Formats: sequence, C-alpha cells, structure tokens
Amino acid sequence: MAIREADDGRVLLHCFAGCETASVLGAVGMDMTDLFPPDRKRQEYPVTGKPAMKPAFFASDLMRIIHFEALVVQIVAFDLANGKPVTEETRERMLTAYERIDEAVRYANV
Repeated sequence: MAIREADDGRVLLHCFAGCETASVLGAVGMDMTDLFPPDRKRQEYPVTGKPAMKPAFFASDLMRIIHFEALVVQIVAFDLANGKPVTEETRERMLTAYERIDEAVRYANV
C-alpha cells in the first residue's frame, strides 16, 4: 500500500495487491471524497450559508462493506458445510467480518 499527499492536497492511494480504492477506503470508514481537499463553495448551502452536513458514511458504502463481509461469512459457511476444519486464522477473520457487519448496521441506525 502506498499513500501520499500531492502538492494540491489530494491524497494518492495505491494498493499493490490490486484492491480497488473504494474497497480500501470502505475498510477504514472513508470514501472517495475524503481523498480530495475540501471545496469551500460546496460546503455551504447557497440559502443559509451554513456548512453542509456530510454523512459519516453513505448507504452505498455501508452496503458494500456488508456485502464484502457477508461473502467472507458465506465462504466459511460453505467450507464448514463441506466438512473443512476452521483454522484459528479463519475464526479470527469470521469475528472481524461479524464486527464489521455489526458496526455497519449500527452506523446505518437500523
């Protein structure tokens, strides 16, 4: 993983494993807009002049996280159903998937 800030304030991110930028950002609770410097014109409502509230997460980001972690759970469930033993590493990854799904649901206020 390579991360650096460009001269214009943009954050440049490259995953050498080939992960999509949106996936990497979603894993740490960020989205693409977090990679760019704030645009003051976009931060204010034209009528009130008050700063716009940016949601902590967009629903689509939360759904991507839940979908990815559900795939992890699905793979392990398939392996278990076919008699494959669960390693400690797999068990830890399942717990991580559970925690991420649970946290995403909490952020969604569901």
